[in-house]
This record gives sequence, C-alpha cells and structure tokens, in this order.
Amino acid sequence: MKETGSLRGNANHVYDDFKMAYNWMIEQMKIRLKINMPDDLTYPVWAWYQWCNEDKRKPDLRYSGYGEKGTKLYRIEFEIEDHKVLLSDFDLFHFVLNYWYISKNEKENNVFDEEMDKNNITLLDLQDFNKKSEKINSLRDQIEKSWNLIFDLDWHDEYITSPKHEKSIQAVFWELEWEQVIDIKEFIAR
Repeated sequence: MKETGSLRGNANHVYDDFKMAYNWMIEQMKIRLKINMPDDLTYPVWAWYQWCNEDKRKPDLRYSGYGEKGTKLYRIEFEIEDHKVLLSDFDLFHFVLNYWYISKNEKENNVFDEEMDKNNITLLDLQDFNKKSEKINSLRDQIEKSWNLIFDLDWHDEYITSPKHEKSIQAVFWELEWEQVIDIKEFIAR
C-alpha cells in the first residue's frame, strides 16, 4: 500500500467457497454505492465499522483468529467518505456465505421450511447449482432477495439479529488510499 498508494481487494486472496457471496456483494456495491468499480478484477476491501458493538468498534488485538498464529499483521485505522462505503450486518452476512434464507421472524422461517419440506427440497439441493427446477429456482430467488436484510442495520428481531448498537458491522469499499490512513498498529496473530 505504501508503494502503490492504495490498497485493493484481490480475488487471489478469496477462498473459492466464498467467491459466490463476494460476487453477490460486488453486485450490491455496484447498485448501492453509485461509484464506479476501479476495474473488473477488483474485489472489495473488507473492514470493521463496528467490530463487536458500538462500545468496541476497533478489533481487540488480544483475540485470536485474525491470521495464522505468529504472523505479523497490521490493524489500519482510516477515514473514508460515507458514499464510498457499504455497511452490512456481519452476522447476517454468514447467511449469504452459506446460501441460507434470512427470515424476518420465526414464523416466516417456518413457512419457508414447510415449503421446502412440501416439495422434498433440502438446503443441500438449493446449494447445488447443478440441480434445477421451477420450485428450486423460486426458493433460490426468495433466499437471494432475503439477503437485502443485511443492509438494514436498524432492523432487529430477537429470533435472528441484534439491535444496531450490539451488532458487528462490516464495511466494504473498492479502495483505500494511503492519505486516508490515520494509524497503523502492528501485532502478532495469536
């Protein structure tokens, strides 16, 4: 980043299992951010807007899981214009990663599950894109439309998600420029 003046996401650093979800997020960024993607090979840069909750916005470096144990890493604090960032509920993004349906409440979830049962369709059927039928396609459409809830940070239901002040909120953007950096903290992954 110091050499080039900016940091961009790179598809080579994305696990293959995550590419479908990342590509969906790219499409959402194109729609919602109203700014041009730098080039067709760019993947989003991911950051924390609110790591744990509104009282713990920065990642706590005493935790493990940021990288392979013993690896030198960096926590970069920066400021970027709001219109260049797309915020979403980190926990709900796992529904996108796993190709799950986000229901607005328990009742809605039960209705979706009953529809799958009635048609003898499993979650594995929905995740296997070689399987196609009118009903499978309809359920997939419902699943993908449900993912829009990850962007409604004010929405919460005790069945599925927390109030905004308790959420982990992730941020995605196309590029971080060196001039936007405020602080860099070096640490060793635990």
